[in-house]
Amino acid sequence: MIDAKLIPPGILKHDPATAHHILNITPPRSLLDIRREVEAAGPDPGELIKNRFICKGSVGLFTAETGMGKSSLILQAAMLWGLGRRAFGMEPTKPLRILIIQAENDKYDLNEESAGVEWGLVNKKLLTAAEVDKVLSQVQVVSDRSNYGDAFIQVLSATLEQANPKIDLVFIDPLFAFAGCDLKDQGAITHFLRGQINPLVERHNVALVLVHHKTKSSKNAATNGDYNQSYDFHGSAELANFPRFSLVLDRYQDIEDEFFFTLRAPKRGSRLAWQDKEVYLRWSKEAIFWEELSERPATAAGTYSSNPAMRRQQKETEDNERLDEQVKAAVGLLKPGQAVSVTEFRGLLNGSGLARNNDRQKTIIETCVYRKLLTKRAPDKNRGEGGRGVSVMIERPATVLETEAGELFPK
Repeated sequence: MIDAKLIPPGILKHDPATAHHILNITPPRSLLDIRREVEAAGPDPGELIKNRFICKGSVGLFTAETGMGKSSLILQAAMLWGLGRRAFGMEPTKPLRILIIQAENDKYDLNEESAGVEWGLVNKKLLTAAEVDKVLSQVQVVSDRSNYGDAFIQVLSATLEQANPKIDLVFIDPLFAFAGCDLKDQGAITHFLRGQINPLVERHNVALVLVHHKTKSSKNAATNGDYNQSYDFHGSAELANFPRFSLVLDRYQDIEDEFFFTLRAPKRGSRLAWQDKEVYLRWSKEAIFWEELSERPATAAGTYSSNPAMRRQQKETEDNERLDEQVKAAVGLLKPGQAVSVTEFRGLLNGSGLARNNDRQKTIIETCVYRKLLTKRAPDKNRGEGGRGVSVMIERPATVLETEAGELFPK
């Protein structure tokens, strides 16, 4: 940057536009000026994914655990977006010209992936064979296993400069291979992202997606759909703060030989208006292909996710459902208005096979009382209750009725 002291004072005072250009300073603008400019220009010409989820000049982050199939997912998205088709809940505004810079797959791997995606797109009737042939010639791939850091930025800039037609969207797969720095070093990664990547996408008028490895899912991510996964990755928090948009792929569950996933958008995801804030996917059994599902697959009883947090949640859900069934059956052991001692009620639970374990019997009784389906009270001598050692009675209130559907409710 030129020292401001070297610029004649007259230029600074009377020609601020020239001074700002010389000093590489963006001059301040009023919000009113910005609004007038936007209204005059109309819809954003740089919008790539509808509702401005992805626009030219923006950088995003796509993360998933290693081995999940990030490369095949972005290839499938590239082939659909290349024809202007919707992919994984994201719809392009036009056919996009896409460049994939990758460092992990050789040409045989790339051919296997593209052949699998081609098979899926044609057999699932998402594209015709002719359309696939067309898009295979449009999606551009650069395999680079030697350049990183400054050298990578120079090569990428030259590639974009020479591209004809011009590229709309770039995938960098993976970030680890090209950053050329310790991703935990905030100063170094800030320089790479804000000092090199950001100027590059603005200069070449493209959008760019960094493909990155995420850490193993936390319990919060598994049990809370509103949990912000923006920070679930390897490296500095700058990787969450810098990107304009983000996508996170998570393994949801495995059922026999089927593998299910969720795709979420922690940043700008509200623009996509996804049902349940996520898209449900699974691996195809026939080929390297991602199948989109209309809803989250139900977990089969006794079949648990490979994700420990998900597995805990599934078991807790099954335990709660089993307790609900036991509570309903336990209340049914007594007639409305009937009362028995705690010992007698435990005997009923044991004899009916509902619960033979003392702790489980206690849990059922306490749950029934908490839900006001049964009550605890002292023996009523006038009703002939009580006796030696009997201090507490369990009673089903006469007001606890059963609906036609078999549900219990305290009236």
